[in-house]
Amino acid sequence: MIYVYRNPKDVMVSLYHFCKNVPEVIHSCPHETFEEFVQAFLKDRVIYAPYFENIASFWQHRGDANVLFVAYEDMSSKPQETISRVANFLGEPLDKETLDMIVRKTSFGEMKKSENVKRIIRRSSIAQSLAPRKPDGTNFHFLRCGKTEEWRKEFSPELAATADKWVTENLAAAQLAGFSF
Repeated sequence: MIYVYRNPKDVMVSLYHFCKNVPEVIHSCPHETFEEFVQAFLKDRVIYAPYFENIASFWQHRGDANVLFVAYEDMSSKPQETISRVANFLGEPLDKETLDMIVRKTSFGEMKKSENVKRIIRRSSIAQSLAPRKPDGTNFHFLRCGKTEEWRKEFSPELAATADKWVTENLAAAQLAGFSF
């Protein structure tokens, strides 16, 4: 089991944009503004919530031989190291040439333009319902941005402080001892 976790503020940004464009889940995120969405996220009133309960349920197994925790931020900033960790976890160490090829082919830019990835997305059940256009008339892309720290563009300083307080309070839970972003 490979558990990928991400900075919760980036999760909020990504999930907000996802919910605004997928008819099957928009009912779970009926918030007009990003700030309303964040407030609902902090109260576990969005799809895939509660965020920290989900992490805690897997964090308790972090020492199990069949569980690997991977930070999305590491996938972005240290792709070679992260892919090597995953390969070793799977019992498939990689030579440099294969590792370099996997790093190249799994970069966000390459995946976004890959016909194989597009085909997989088209075949998925959720993709069958994707709105071809966002409410503003622009095209919706399942793979939207892929960058870390996008929250800095969407959060006001006050909203970021509220989210940071929520993160700090939740990380204090005994079930998350030792976990950090």
